[in-house]
Amino acid sequence: MNKIETIENQLTLWLSVKRLDHSRRVADLARNLAIIYQIDPDHAYKAGLLHDIAKEQTPDSLKKLGINTDEFDNFWQDYMPVWHAFIAPELIKVELHYIYEDVKDIIIYHTTGAPNMTREAMALFIADFTEPDRDHPQVEEIRSIANISLEHAVEIGRAHV
Repeated sequence: MNKIETIENQLTLWLSVKRLDHSRRVADLARNLAIIYQIDPDHAYKAGLLHDIAKEQTPDSLKKLGINTDEFDNFWQDYMPVWHAFIAPELIKVELHYIYEDVKDIIIYHTTGAPNMTREAMALFIADFTEPDRDHPQVEEIRSIANISLEHAVEIGRAHV
């Protein structure tokens, strides 16, 4: 079994079928963007698969695994929709430690974006924001721009999160 198959098997323990399908679409798009922008497509794909690993978890469920969520509990209370992005690297470190270094810095800002993001993180942000099942007013514009300027696509995307 290769690393991708191992990751996908592990994700079936953490994600619903619907969320895993979303993660696969994001992974495909992140890899495509990585190829356009000469970023490591394997890292982009793995980050896309793993970006929502903590989406269906709670601080309590992660604490049962020995993951200290204290640093991020305020996010859970105040910003629940983005909490999973900040705690995901901690879950990956425990469950998929061999891939942690490859994806930790790519995943953390996939919901909000951030100044000075790496190109890998930009590709994931845009892939998640524009994956084929997304339907929001800016999606077509950002999809088009993403093929020309990753930075500009991120700038527009961040203005709408």
